[in-house]
Amino acid sequence: MRRAIGQHPSIAETDGGGIGIHRQQLRRWLAVDRDTTGAAPVQSLDAFARERGLVTMAEARGHIHAGLRSAPTTKTFRRWYESETRRLLIEAGRTASLYQAAIDAGTIIAPPRATLEEIANGHPDLESTHAARRVLEKRRARRELAEREAA
Repeated sequence: MRRAIGQHPSIAETDGGGIGIHRQQLRRWLAVDRDTTGAAPVQSLDAFARERGLVTMAEARGHIHAGLRSAPTTKTFRRWYESETRRLLIEAGRTASLYQAAIDAGTIIAPPRATLEEIANGHPDLESTHAARRVLEKRRARRELAEREAA
């Protein structure tokens, strides 16, 4: 119960009235994430790594970019920075292989990827939405051309 409270920014547990989520509400919220039929849970790479205390590529990239911004010119820092970067990248690679092994073993299921149609229905201010719409339009035009040539 305590572990779940820290995972969501707007969750606070209370036993009585007031602001927060009661125990039963919290249990219902957790049941949405966990399949009650006994099937393997759907889990992203980030959640997998967070649950096990592993390093992801996002953390390695954060270290790389932080070091590039504030890199002093000393040899000692450069050596430490390079060794730490190498270590984080190796650990991130291990995390990815452990995640893939867990998927292959059937202990977890990877979340479904967003389809191009879902992305195209996104917020109109996003560049990714416009790019997805352009790709879909090109696919539609190609399909129509192939149908016309076949007829």
